[in-house]
Amino acid sequence: IIERGSGDELIFIRFVNPNEGLWSVRVILQNEQPGIFDMWLPMDNMLSSETEFLEPSSDVTICEPGNTAGVITFGGSTVSGRSLYVNSSRGFTRSGSVKPDVTAPAVNVYTASVNNAYTEVTGTSIAAGIGAGSVALIAEWSVRNNPVNSIAAKKYLIRGADREGIEVPDKGWGWGRLDLYNSFTGIEG
Repeated sequence: IIERGSGDELIFIRFVNPNEGLWSVRVILQNEQPGIFDMWLPMDNMLSSETEFLEPSSDVTICEPGNTAGVITFGGSTVSGRSLYVNSSRGFTRSGSVKPDVTAPAVNVYTASVNNAYTEVTGTSIAAGIGAGSVALIAEWSVRNNPVNSIAAKKYLIRGADREGIEVPDKGWGWGRLDLYNSFTGIEG
C-alpha cells in the first residue's frame, strides 16, 4: 500500500490469535539502497496492557493528519508550561519536518461543565481546542486587516511562541509554548 500523505510504502501486519511471549520482526531489504522503517502498535484500547516494544521511542509519534505541512499541530503541556504532558505525541515527522508546531495547555485545564459548573480536564484534545480558538481569534482579526490562511496563522503562532528555556525546534515543544498575546503583538508590530 502507498501511504497517502507521504507516498511511502505502508505495510500492515495483523496477528490473529498470537502465542504469548517475546516476538521479533525482522526487516530485510531486497535491494542495495539504504532504507529506514518505523513501526507502531495500535491504540491502547486495542491491545493487552502487557503488549509493548522492548525499546520504544516516543519520537515520531504524531500521525496523520497532524504531520502534514498545512496542518497546525499542538503538543500538550502543563498549564504553567514548565513541562510537557506525558501523553503528548512527539515529533519530528519521518521526513524531518518540525511537529508539533507549538504546545498549549493540556493538563488539569479548567473548562465549563454542566449545570453552571467547571471541571478539570486533561488531554491533547484540550490543547487542540485552545489552539483552534487561538487560530479563530487570528482569523477574526485578519478579516478586518489582511485575511490569512492556515499557513499564515501557523507562522503567527510560531513567531509569537514563548521559547524561554527551550532549545528550538524541539521534538516535544515544537517552536515553543503558545503565547497568543505575543503573536498579536508581532502582528500589530
